[in-house]
Amino acid sequence: MSYIDLLPATARHDELARVRAEKRRWVRQRKNGFLRYREPSE
Repeated sequence: MSYIDLLPATARHDELARVRAEKRRWVRQRKNGFLRYREPSE
């Protein structure tokens, strides 16, 4: 069971999956030093 299955039916599951995949890609990218802690928009 996924955490998405626990959300109400009104939640936008496709949007949540997209945001989660985007964050996962950002976390997995190579970063050095302080860049590791910066947000993608900075």
